[in-house]
Amino acid sequence: MSDNARNSAHTHGHGLTFDTQRLGTSLGTIADWRDTVVLSEDIGVEMVKVPAGREVELDLTVSRVEDGVYVSGTASAEAVAECVRCLTELGRDATVTLGDLYAEPGSPSAEAAEEEEVRLLDDGRVDLTQALIDGFGLSFELAPTCESVTGKPCPDNDVPAPDGTAEDWEGKIDPRWAGLAEKFGRDPETGEEK
Repeated sequence: MSDNARNSAHTHGHGLTFDTQRLGTSLGTIADWRDTVVLSEDIGVEMVKVPAGREVELDLTVSRVEDGVYVSGTASAEAVAECVRCLTELGRDATVTLGDLYAEPGSPSAEAAEEEEVRLLDDGRVDLTQALIDGFGLSFELAPTCESVTGKPCPDNDVPAPDGTAEDWEGKIDPRWAGLAEKFGRDPETGEEK
C-alpha cells in the first residue's frame, strides 16, 4: 500500500472501532473513516450523554504515525441532558472534534501515556468509546437548565427559583455571611454601610 493510499473504512463489530491493519505499516498511510453508527449503549456521562439507539456520524481520518495511529475529525450526534431544576430531558446537536494519538503498546508514546493522556490501541484497534464519552460529556454546561439550553423557563411552575439570584436581592444579608458584612462595615441586618 502506498504512503498516500486512501481507503474507505467501515466499522466492524462494536461500531466505534477501527482495525488499523487496514492501514498497513507504512508511515503516512491514511484512511478515511466515515460511517453512521447506531449506538448499542449510552455514550457520555450520567447527566449528559448520547443515548443507546441514537446515531453518531463519524467523519474521521486515521493516519499511520511512528508510534501508532493519529485519529482526527468529528463525531456528531444529538446529546441529551437533564435540567438540573426540573429534570426535563433536553436535547442538543453536538459535534465532538477529535485529534488523538492511539499508541502501539510498548512504544515510547505508550510508556508516557499516563502523563500525556495518550490513548492506546487495543489489539491493533482504535476504540473511540472513551474519546466520545469525554467529548459528549462536555457538550453541555456543567449544570444545564431549560433556560440555558432552550431559552425558555422550566415548564413546571412549581420548580423553586435558585437561591441567591439577583432578583431576590432586597438588601438582605444571608445570615451565613453576616459576620463578613459586619467585618467590612455593613449592618448585618440590612446590608447598609454603617
